[in-house]
Amino acid sequence: MGSPWRAWGEPFRTRLQGGVAVLFLASTLACHTPESSPSLSLLTSLSPSDVEALQKELHSLTGPSGTARVKVRSVPPRVFEEAVEVFTPHTEGGGWDLAVVPTTWLARLEKRQAILEVPVHQVQKLSQAVSPLALLAASAQGKTLGYPLSVDVPALFVNPRFFPQVPTSLMALVASPLPPGVLPLGLDLRSPSQVFPLLSSGNGTPTNPDVTAAIQALKGLMANMGSAAPLSLHLWTVPFAESAQAQLFVEGKLAAFVGGPRAAALMEKVKAPYLVVPIPPLCEGCQAPKPWAQVTAVVVNSLCPFPDLAQKLALELTLPDRNVRLNAAMNTLPVVGRGEESKILAQSPSLFGFQRALDTATVVTLDEASPAWQQWELALGHLTEEQTKVQTAKAGVTP
Repeated sequence: MGSPWRAWGEPFRTRLQGGVAVLFLASTLACHTPESSPSLSLLTSLSPSDVEALQKELHSLTGPSGTARVKVRSVPPRVFEEAVEVFTPHTEGGGWDLAVVPTTWLARLEKRQAILEVPVHQVQKLSQAVSPLALLAASAQGKTLGYPLSVDVPALFVNPRFFPQVPTSLMALVASPLPPGVLPLGLDLRSPSQVFPLLSSGNGTPTNPDVTAAIQALKGLMANMGSAAPLSLHLWTVPFAESAQAQLFVEGKLAAFVGGPRAAALMEKVKAPYLVVPIPPLCEGCQAPKPWAQVTAVVVNSLCPFPDLAQKLALELTLPDRNVRLNAAMNTLPVVGRGEESKILAQSPSLFGFQRALDTATVVTLDEASPAWQQWELALGHLTEEQTKVQTAKAGVTP
């Protein structure tokens, strides 16, 4: 069993590899003379198209002869994580000026004095520009430590051909009649952000479900699926489950699945029929799930030679028009406040379901979820072994 940090971090690294918004401004400043502008290297783990979008926004900020030169380049996610996470002021800055990190890292970075606190006058601007949820995620110990950039939240994708009306619970969804060869539901049981909110809707809290009760709830869900249960459990536990499920959904072999805004971009690209709605309760009478919002934020290195410039660029990336445009290009959700929702829907009407999901979302840190996640990993392992033995016995095969 891996560490709970790896369990939490792996989905984030996967999204980095797939192109989720992570930027990294390295402070390899050119020799600064009165005739030259500061030169900033912006290091990312983005896809080429996302790098292009980010470069375009930064170019619009600095201009061809502006106050700084910013070059965007990409590095592997592990390089990014090590460069930011290992840094302390005693390592002379770690080679970066700004970075976009999961907000779950902020408290640790601040404790090591690795990042600067957002100035008070900028906090006031942030409070007007971004959603309260995003600002809360970027804060710790009563301080605002980062500039919210993007947010991710899971929602339910439904094929309207199979469900003219969206079922009011997942139990009802998986029990619905479907054509042969179509699985009812896709989940990622190795993703804390999908597992805990869903299963705690039956018993427990969003960060600490009763794991024994959660496994029983999962077994109940599988029992309602009948013969589709074994293959579904396999699909729910494979690596990169969301990507595999999105592909099956596009092919008409999966009726519904839990996914994020990047999956919506895929549906738009291939013109697959779909609806996005908040994840319904596990059962009739269960409480509605509180989805986990995962926020990324720009942070400024505490040893940045040009802190004012770095903080100005970071703030500009959070302001509504630019933030909506940038996130639309990168297929992620912007962090704008309630009054700016019309701008989001103008860019992509399909994101309305995610906005509804954000209305009830909560922000969770790794430390809150780690103990229960360790229990869940063990229980899930026992469940998959148990199901394998059952299927082997049914097939008449001796293990």
